[in-house]
Amino acid sequence: MNRFLWVEDFGGEMTVQATVKSVFGSLNHFPELSDRTDKYDLCELLEPYISLALNFSEALAFIVDPDKLHKVDYVILDVDLPIDEGDSQYSDEVQNMLRDILGRYAGENDKQKEEGLKKVAGYQLYLELIIKRGFPENNILFCSDHADRLETIANAFSQAKISVPVIFNKGQKQEITTWLKQRIEPQTDYEYLRKGVLEACEHLSAEIERDKSNIRFGDFLKRNGETVKPEDLYAEMKDYLHTLQTLLPVREPQGKSKGAALKLFVRTLAHEWEDDATPPKLNNLSDSDKPLHAFAWIMKCVRNWSTHTKILDRMDERQLAFVFLSGMRVMFKLSNDIQAYEELLLKLFVNKRLLEMTTENEQRQKLSKSYANIMSGYCSDQAEKSKTVTFKNADFITILRAVQNNDKDNQKNFDYIQGLYQIFWHGLSPITLSAISVPNLEQSLGENKIQLEYTCSFTLHNYGTGNDFLNTLACCIYEDSW
Repeated sequence: MNRFLWVEDFGGEMTVQATVKSVFGSLNHFPELSDRTDKYDLCELLEPYISLALNFSEALAFIVDPDKLHKVDYVILDVDLPIDEGDSQYSDEVQNMLRDILGRYAGENDKQKEEGLKKVAGYQLYLELIIKRGFPENNILFCSDHADRLETIANAFSQAKISVPVIFNKGQKQEITTWLKQRIEPQTDYEYLRKGVLEACEHLSAEIERDKSNIRFGDFLKRNGETVKPEDLYAEMKDYLHTLQTLLPVREPQGKSKGAALKLFVRTLAHEWEDDATPPKLNNLSDSDKPLHAFAWIMKCVRNWSTHTKILDRMDERQLAFVFLSGMRVMFKLSNDIQAYEELLLKLFVNKRLLEMTTENEQRQKLSKSYANIMSGYCSDQAEKSKTVTFKNADFITILRAVQNNDKDNQKNFDYIQGLYQIFWHGLSPITLSAISVPNLEQSLGENKIQLEYTCSFTLHNYGTGNDFLNTLACCIYEDSW
């Protein structure tokens, strides 16, 4: 589910139970919610999906913390809030902000100023969210049992020439329920991608913190001639995951801004796969480890292509999800089971399970056709350069990389993004070539085309079984791959 910041002091006429039931009682995610009578007891129960702030200062401290606010999708604000309670300690930034805000309210002393702020504290938090933090105004709901204050709040927005947000009284249970149910799960492709990346980074960060050996990326790195140990990559991987989860803002960018945001994300995602990262060789891997070969080459190609060309500049959310899933699977050790964040990202695909309905012969035909297509481009390149066609390394991935290396501006109009999907299939089910007939290049130079005759075979991978990750991914991407 999406994540909420709920700012509520439980200080109105309603009891804690009644308030919780009124706002979140329609959800089935927290079966024990309606039984809680202590507001402090609620905080732990609601996390991580609902962060509860019980006063103005606590909410302000949450909002000004970029790591906390970035994880929130929606905010529910009470109107009347105590400024602080107890002996809470806040950062200098929060204390300075609080003094500045209180200075704007009339009163002969701090107590009178606090009383003035208290009555419209939610309004002040709203301004901080949308004006200074860029939080989407459509993702904020005012929910209060101070019915007499709601009209005052609405008038304050009108006077400030700010569009009036959604404002409900806690007694409007049906309206609150409808608002929540429309937002409890991601709705757009961008929201699914952002949510999946956020939850993946949190999960993987916790996994490597629990056991540093869950970092697999070092197996493919050579530094000073030595394979890098997981513990030596720990700080780097923690920083990498933290950076990734901050790159997709809650407010979905539009137009060119969205393109720039997604391009930055894919470049950062693949940046680790620079020169000292080398995918494992296929002949050294067991059948169960062959996906590592495919996933690693996907990441290596994305890194090189996104750095040196523009052919990946227009990747959409579904394509980015595929690359992200590939990267996390090869860089970190995960079980064969689908992780919760993977289930979320795979919802971007229409899982028609076409793979399971496709015969082995049909699968081989798909592989053969895609191989012939890229080989044709390679041979044309060789003919144009009057070079001899050689087949020291003639696997799909090698040929695809060679074609792209001679086609920086994609003048061939080849779908290299689809090529990334095809790396998955060819990486798991590599080609065996035989009976190659190399044509006479001199006779082919007129059309810059040559016909290569060869016979080939493919040893099909089982692509996983049942509902494990590999099989589910294969089913999800099958339609996009050809």
